Amino acid sequence: MLQSWKRLQVTYHGGKYSIQRLLALEAYTRSASSSRVLLLCIATPLPMATLVILQELIPLQDPKDGWKANYGFWLRDAITAFVVNLTNLGQAPFFITDLPISKLQFAPLYYVVQIIVFRIVIGTRIFYRMLAQRFQLERYMAFITIQFTLVLLYPAYEAVFHVAEETWYHFLVILLLPVIKVVVKNMVLRCTIHLEDMMPEAAIFTVDYFNAIYVATCVQSSSSASAIMAITITDLTQALLMLYGLHRHTARTLPKLGRIVKEIPLNDSVLLSLSTLCRDLVNRDKQLDVGIRVRSCIPHQLSPIDEELIDKLDFLTNTTRVHVVQKAAIEGHREDLSWDSNSTSITGSSWCSRRRSDVIYPSIQLNTTPAEKLNILREALEVLFTTECLVVAAYLEAVVPLFYSGYMLVMVHFPSAQYHSEMVGVTRENVGATVFPVFVFAVLQIVAFVLLGLLIKRNCGMRALWQLAFVLESQMFLIQGKLMVWIMITLCCRLAHFGEYFFPNGSLRC
Repeated sequence: MLQSWKRLQVTYHGGKYSIQRLLALEAYTRSASSSRVLLLCIATPLPMATLVILQELIPLQDPKDGWKANYGFWLRDAITAFVVNLTNLGQAPFFITDLPISKLQFAPLYYVVQIIVFRIVIGTRIFYRMLAQRFQLERYMAFITIQFTLVLLYPAYEAVFHVAEETWYHFLVILLLPVIKVVVKNMVLRCTIHLEDMMPEAAIFTVDYFNAIYVATCVQSSSSASAIMAITITDLTQALLMLYGLHRHTARTLPKLGRIVKEIPLNDSVLLSLSTLCRDLVNRDKQLDVGIRVRSCIPHQLSPIDEELIDKLDFLTNTTRVHVVQKAAIEGHREDLSWDSNSTSITGSSWCSRRRSDVIYPSIQLNTTPAEKLNILREALEVLFTTECLVVAAYLEAVVPLFYSGYMLVMVHFPSAQYHSEMVGVTRENVGATVFPVFVFAVLQIVAFVLLGLLIKRNCGMRALWQLAFVLESQMFLIQGKLMVWIMITLCCRLAHFGEYFFPNGSLRC
């Protein structure tokens, strides 16, 4: 049963880091200071929190006064629409032509309107150039559609959760939540499987965010102590299974590297050893498995030495044309796409990954065959993908309930709280007791995050916090866009102005 559950997890689908992302992470772990890493981890939710507070400063009028009097509501709605569309457009350049997922003819009306408006804004020439990349556009629209399916799916789950309270099937409804998360994550996987380096961010900051915010909501709003306990036990069980699966997946990584790489360093051993292994495959064996991606779908600026290594690996895998097209699409530059051309090296220092010139790399055992090197390289790249998925998910699952607790404590002081469905029955006197279960839940998630970091350090010799900061910094635009969109949709749109209904127990929900 455990193996069946693992096969459904996006984390264990066989995703791998690209070589370019490996080199960028290896440089980042050596150049980034502890203060920089901590600042990134702490400051990432702050723009999201600032946006919520600023929007709540816009006064709301009673919805009974009619649409003309509710200028505050329309202003909030316009801000939400702007942020949503800006984020959607920001994701588009990362999607490339591949197998089609869905037909544009079947897109919802919202997306038809969006395409029409997009056509007016960008003009005729660029629009027809986009139509030439039909598969890319279809895959992108499929991804957006799946994202906004969650906007309907999770509120529907919350409604079912409250209807099922104090019934015999309440526990079954609680168990349904992780099933929903796995199913939707696999749907996201189908849209981003060709963008392996983007898969963790795309899935986690969409599906895991919704899961975390609605778990916190259910814990806060539940009137049953047994329901809160069941939610907590279910979530912690998933965390324990995750730690166990990671341990089994990574316990053999360092021993295998130890048989190939001499004098493995103590800190970030996997990263530096893999960097050495890549150089050895280029300089000595002159071969690379075509199943290993060289260039990342995310732009990473590397040192001239690493760019030269990437160019050589590109030549070995005979995929120069594919990756130059991908790089040109992301950076917006026109390049020569002939088979003989090498991708342009990026000189100068990078804002997110710099390399010192005095790095001493360990040596490779001379009696190691190329096949053995490729096998350990492939396995270690899968481990990096897995650790990124788990670290980012654990971080989000700890931050969201902590943020939600603070949100409730602050919202109770705003006049607009009377129109928010999650604030019904919450006052300045009882808000502390209301959010206490959510805060305890957040503390447990932080403990799970710390245990995950210790396990990664023990089995892989990596600092998990540095890998997390690398993701938060290198994909900052995508992450901040998703956080702002989802926080506005899940929290700022819980207003009586959108309509309201009552559960059998008399509680109000929008």
